[in-house]
Amino acid sequence: MARWRGSTGDERGSALPLVALALCGVLVMTMLLTGLTVRIVERADAQAAADAAALAGAAAGRAAAAELAAANGATLVGFEAHGNVVVVEVRSDLGVRASASAERSIVAPPDD
Repeated sequence: MARWRGSTGDERGSALPLVALALCGVLVMTMLLTGLTVRIVERADAQAAADAAALAGAAAGRAAAAELAAANGATLVGFEAHGNVVVVEVRSDLGVRASASAERSIVAPPDD
C-alpha cells in the first residue's frame, strides 16, 4: 500500500507571488478609486461655491457673489444679470469650473 508523503518541500512559497500580485491589484484599484473620489469632491465643492455665489449675486449683486465665492474657496470668473436671473461661473482653487443660476424673487409686502 502506497503512502502519501505530502509535499517534497520544493513547492514552499509558491503562493507568495500570487498574493503579491493580488496585493498589487488591490493597490492599483485603491489608487484609482481615491483619484476618482477626489475629483468628485472637487466638483461638488466648486458647484457649492457656484450655487452660493449665484444666490448672493441675485440678492445683492456682483460684489456679494465674488465675496461668497471666495469664502467657499473659489474665484468668480463670470457674472451675468438678465432681469431677475443671475448666472455665475466660478473656478475653484484647484481649477475646477462650475456655473449656477439664481432668480431674484420679488416679494410683495404683506397685506395689513
